[in-house]
Order: sequence, then C-alpha cells, then structure tokens
Amino acid sequence: MKDFNHLNKLFENSDNVYEKIFNNISGLINFEYGCINFKNHKDSEYTYGKLKKGLKCLKENLSYKNTVFGEIQIYSKEFTKKDEEIFKTISFIASNLIKDKEITEIMNLQVESLQKGYKDLKKSDEAKTLFISHVSHELRTPLNSIIGFSDILLNEFVGTLNDKQKEYLEDIKNSGLNLLGMINEILDISKIESGTMNITAKDFQISQLINETQNYILPLCKNKNIKIECKFKDFELHNDYSKLQQILLNLLSNSVKFTPINGIITIKASKIKDSAILSVIDTGIGISKKNQNKIFDKFFQAEHNVPNSTGLGLTIVKELTKLLNGTVSVESELKKGSEFTIRIPLNYL
Repeated sequence: MKDFNHLNKLFENSDNVYEKIFNNISGLINFEYGCINFKNHKDSEYTYGKLKKGLKCLKENLSYKNTVFGEIQIYSKEFTKKDEEIFKTISFIASNLIKDKEITEIMNLQVESLQKGYKDLKKSDEAKTLFISHVSHELRTPLNSIIGFSDILLNEFVGTLNDKQKEYLEDIKNSGLNLLGMINEILDISKIESGTMNITAKDFQISQLINETQNYILPLCKNKNIKIECKFKDFELHNDYSKLQQILLNLLSNSVKFTPINGIITIKASKIKDSAILSVIDTGIGISKKNQNKIFDKFFQAEHNVPNSTGLGLTIVKELTKLLNGTVSVESELKKGSEFTIRIPLNYL
C-alpha cells in the first residue's frame, strides 16, 4: 500500500493512542514506501543516517504475522532498561494497529468496489431481463399465427390435403408449439426475476389439481406408453392454483422426457400439519449425485441433453415454489429414477 496518508492522521489527533505513547519523544516510522515523523521529531536529530550529538536511538521492527513491513525509531538522551522493555511492547501494539488500519481501509475499498459492481450488474441484469421479456412477448404473436393457421389447414377447412401435406403441417404445428413453450418459459423466468409475478390464492381440492394436470400430460405419455399412477386422499388448499399447476406440469413433463418407453410415473399427495406434500416419482434415467444440486440452476442440462429444451423447467419449479412459500427437493439414483417433492403451506398467507 503506497498511500500511507491515513497513518499520518493517526498522529494528528491529540487523543490518539500513538500521541500518548510517544508524547515528548522524537522519532519516526520507516516503511519501504516512505516514513512518518513523530510530532516532536526534528530533521536535525537524524540526518544522513547520523544522530544528533547526545541522543540515543531505540529501534524495533514492525511486523505482522512474521512479516516485517517497517521499523520504528525513537530518540532521547537516556533510555532505561524499563524503557526498552516498554518500547518493545509499544512496537508490537503499533504493528498490529497499523496493519488493522490498513486492512480495514483495503476492505472498505473492496466493499465500495463490490457495491458499485453489484449496482452496475443489477442495472445490466434488469436491462437484459426487460429485453428478453420484450422480445419473447413479440415472438408469441407470429408464432400463434403459425400454429393457428397450421391447425386450420390440418382440419381441412380450406381444402383437402394428401398424407404428405398433413405430415408436414403436423411438423410445423408441433415445432411451433415447442417453440411457444420455450418462449413461455423464458417469459416466466423474466417475470419471476423482475418481481412482477403476482400470487392469486383461492380454495381448491388437490384432486382437481392432479386430475386436470394429468390430462394435459397424457398425450405425451401415450407416445411412450408411459403409465401414470395417482396415490392420494383428497384435501383442500388455499393457494395459487395456476402456479401450483404449472409446477406439477413442469415436473411431469420433465419425468416424461427422461422416462423410457413403458415406464411408470407416480403422483403422490398428502397433507402433514399445515403443509401439502406433492411428489412426482418416475422410473427414468435418474440424476447423478454431482448434478442433483445443479438441476435447478438456470439453463443447466444434465448428462442427457433434450432437444427443444431451455433448461428452465426446473428453475421455474424452484422459483414458483419459493413464491408460494414452499420448498422443493429431489432424490435420485442413476438408471433407477427420480423423486421430486414440493412442500407448500395449505393456506398461503
């Protein structure tokens, strides 16, 4: 640290410990980057390495954690044995106080730098979120048109189609739906990060939530001959139905992606005291131990990448569960399957 002005200030205050220690004594502190004179030090007392006639000098190294960073010298006509012992103790105290001051200043500078960096990063992140949200929203309009018109053509409202034309239109529609789903996920995470996603709590039965959500996922299950089993006793909640449905739908979609043909997905629900416990269990490929703490991170995809995936599904599950004052956890074993469990309050407050 080449700036040692703060050390000079230690000697300017008459109430300072240094002033009390070195009162009526001349001397200086040498550092590799300069020196500090005591209040009573005179240039004539120590010139070109020589002391003024009649003066004696005591010297002690200033060190911190076995590292010497300077030297303290005091001048007087006489020094007793007791003075020398006291001076050694004073030098030790001075070493620690000087380094404490330097470390504090360095930390303050680092904190200021981090705070400025955080503010700049926050502004940049807000601008990025706003841009993504705007672009994603604008993309939905043409995509909805593509999906809508392809649906009209597939239903042959404007003329008959041959098999090859129907096949191509199905591909267009499915690709459009996949892309729309990805855009919706990006919009959702943008809303969550910007704090603009609201909670609307209402009363509903857990059976309603499970049955309706299950119906959405059944077409995907049929393509892989995956069986869905439900195990629960009905109970009532007062929470955000649409958010909870999105959480369950994301978990089920994730299970379908990673469960092989003829697999089984189980939905469990129960209430314990003031909480609702909802689990999705599959017989899929599983998640390695090293990735179980990463799967809820944005854009993370485990060992097996899935096409048409943003890597945001489980991130949204985590963030929405947090919004509902709940928690999410996972237990998994490779080649045996995974169990995702969310715990939310029965009554959202």
